Amino acid sequence: MSSTALLVMKRHQYSSQRTLGAHRKLRWRHSMLTCPLLLITALGLKADPVWTLTTAPYNHWVSVASSADGNTLAAASNPGLIYVSTNSGATWAAATNAPNGYWWCITVSGDGSNMAAGIDGGSIYTSRDYGATWICTGAPDNFWWSIASSADGRTLAAAALCNGWDNTAPGHIYTSSDSGATWTPAPDLGFWVSVASSCDGSRLTAVSSEGLVYVSTNSGAGWQPTGAPSQNGCSIASSGDGNKLVVVANGGPVCTSTNAGATWEVATNAPSANWASVSSSTDGTTLAAVQWGGQVYTSADAGTTWSQNSVPDTFQAVGLWGIAVSKDGNKVVAAGNGGAGGPLYLLQPLPSLNIAHTGSDAIVSWPSWATGFALQQSVDLAAATWTNTMTVPQLTNGQNRISIDRSEGRCFLRLAFPTGNPPGRSPYPPPIPF
Repeated sequence: MSSTALLVMKRHQYSSQRTLGAHRKLRWRHSMLTCPLLLITALGLKADPVWTLTTAPYNHWVSVASSADGNTLAAASNPGLIYVSTNSGATWAAATNAPNGYWWCITVSGDGSNMAAGIDGGSIYTSRDYGATWICTGAPDNFWWSIASSADGRTLAAAALCNGWDNTAPGHIYTSSDSGATWTPAPDLGFWVSVASSCDGSRLTAVSSEGLVYVSTNSGAGWQPTGAPSQNGCSIASSGDGNKLVVVANGGPVCTSTNAGATWEVATNAPSANWASVSSSTDGTTLAAVQWGGQVYTSADAGTTWSQNSVPDTFQAVGLWGIAVSKDGNKVVAAGNGGAGGPLYLLQPLPSLNIAHTGSDAIVSWPSWATGFALQQSVDLAAATWTNTMTVPQLTNGQNRISIDRSEGRCFLRLAFPTGNPPGRSPYPPPIPF
């Protein structure tokens, strides 16, 4: 699915009519031409999203994180390096000045500029320049299993599985209000495996391996237990306001709360399974959870209903460990991990091309969140020869816009993703035959 829409421009004046079927009809003054397209709407995960294989190298990925718009992505491997993408996974760069270590968790601020990552049996590192440079913070060496960030990246919360190097003693939740410069342990003890934060960092939620779910309303200074069902907890996620929570278990159900943990509901159409990770959009509506075996389930209604949305077999999916939903709910990134490593996958709705005319120009536009897509053109649809357009799109009201002179004659346009292929691997996704 390298194309999401196909537009035709001709010298004659026209009007554009959108239909609800599988075609868009462009009505000409002298003729009418019907052009095939894949009807896609840009409505988050409700818009028939598709999985694409990113260009990230195969690695032992254990944790992934996303900025609010999904443009900046960060992934941590165990063992290995941190990799960062600033174009929704089209290209990736290794953070070479961060250690090659046993990374276990990573988080990204809303704008993508601030990052923090923890080592399983080491310290916590932070970056304030989109992952270009990293520094070791004053956090003590520990088994850091989870880390969460406020939207601005100043407030951080990190979950320590145990107390220092004593893996028989429970650990603490550590918090920082200065982007990781200093850290304070909370008094409550537990074998903490996951922590989540509200956008402002005031509301925190954590789950222990015993399934105990605690909440804090004062940035981690004090914690209170909730009545979440007892289970082998492994991952928790929160909406931006801290009210909508979702927790998954290793060998248990998916549970949700809409009142900051006061009451909980067990999801009836998501299976009890060996869940590995769960993530939430800012409004808490879009959720994604992944099982250790590689099955992915998504919800578009805050966990009321769930549907399987797994990486297709054609991508030779391996076991998945981590998952992250962009805060706007438009994109999901999943981390593959297997005996020989695994890839990073991106789930996002296919954007639609739109066309309008003003004077002698045609205005072509598509959603700005669709980063990594290239606008391509061809003068002969039968020949299937496509080249990237050289015009740089202008961003206007959340849309990428390009103006094309209609007097230049007939032209076919489409969006294609990705713009490149990983070394030694076939092009993906496969092109749609026209």
